[in-house]
Amino acid sequence: MREPFQFDVFLSHNAKDKTRVRRLGERLKQAGLRVWLDEWNVRSGDIIALKVDEGLEQSRVLVLCISSNALASRWVDLERSTAIHRDPANGDRRFIPLLLDDCDLPDSLRRYKYVDYRNESAAAFSELVSTITDNSAESPGPAVLQSAAPSMPTPKAPAVRKPSNSKQIARAARPTPWEKMAPFAVLSFASFLCGVGLLILMLWNAERLVSLGLAGNLYYIVLLPLGLAVAGFLFGVFRSYARYTGKQFGGNLELGGPIVGFAMIVIGGFYLPKPAPESFDVTVLVHGQKGSHDLVLRNSGMVWMTLGSDRRYEKVGDKGQADFKNVPARFRGQGVPISVEAMDWNL
Repeated sequence: MREPFQFDVFLSHNAKDKTRVRRLGERLKQAGLRVWLDEWNVRSGDIIALKVDEGLEQSRVLVLCISSNALASRWVDLERSTAIHRDPANGDRRFIPLLLDDCDLPDSLRRYKYVDYRNESAAAFSELVSTITDNSAESPGPAVLQSAAPSMPTPKAPAVRKPSNSKQIARAARPTPWEKMAPFAVLSFASFLCGVGLLILMLWNAERLVSLGLAGNLYYIVLLPLGLAVAGFLFGVFRSYARYTGKQFGGNLELGGPIVGFAMIVIGGFYLPKPAPESFDVTVLVHGQKGSHDLVLRNSGMVWMTLGSDRRYEKVGDKGQADFKNVPARFRGQGVPISVEAMDWNL
């Protein structure tokens, strides 16, 4: 039977460690392993994110080259998280931490046994090759080639071949990168349409919501689908990655992936816009039946306004206006009783 994976090992690393990782890749190729390294497999004009995703999907083992540079790289985080998500038990498809220099391992990596490659010793290299080949021995076909020359990618098995177990069936039906992105794109688009629909509905009923004092309270409903749309599009389609680390409730809180983008949209939507004013001003213009230019009162009389249990008045100015300051926001959009008191005039 033919080998279902095109590569034995995927080398995930930071660009600042390129020299050491390239040297490691050459040694692995001389040991007969098929190695995926970005500078060997990504050509000019290729979409880098898609090629990396293909490389991860077509590689049996992900070697995470750990260094101070790598731990600061979100790109390496993405590759590591993809491998862990693909096989959380680290069983059939493994990822192997490879320590390049002295650094403080994050909690997410400490539970895995790493290969100490800080001195690039022969013993460490032998341990790495042994771990890779032991994992590949479970799959049909030769996992380690005896030739020192780089091997060509093994073609996919013909459709008539009948897989011998459920794992091989899953490999044979492995979706393409575009097929994996499609659900996220549909989810993002549907969430965006839902958010726009809710926004239009709120604008259509704006007066009623204002009169009920619900405009601010319902604002978060629009943020939820918009946040979901942004998270799905960035992390599912663009394969972006985000991480937040902080101290909450007496412990360490670490969030990664789409939840960070979702939280940024929803929480940012609450704090970034200017809050609605707690009060507003109202100007009442007193004029005759001929229109606003028919000023019947100038610097005389008073206008009374009833705001619930609060009844207040203002004097009419030289332009026939009465200015009421600091009207509570709950009266915005509502009708309130108004009356005018003046000599020889009634309203």
